[in-house]
Amino acid sequence: MALEKKKLAAICAAVFTYIKTEEEAYLASSVNLNQGITAGQTGTTASNLNIWGAAGRENQMQLRSMIQMRIFK
Repeated sequence: MALEKKKLAAICAAVFTYIKTEEEAYLASSVNLNQGITAGQTGTTASNLNIWGAAGRENQMQLRSMIQMRIFK
């Protein structure tokens, strides 16, 4: 039982660390992007990728595909 609690704590810590890292990267890229726009430079970098949005879109496409295959009957 104690081992399961340790595993759960490690998983939660890893998830929170990942989310914090992504937020920091997003904030840093948005600051850099804003500075680039004021300097007259525009561009899109890989760090501007919205992971949560992409995952949501992927789920929508998968659901549509399953409906078209008539999985839900």
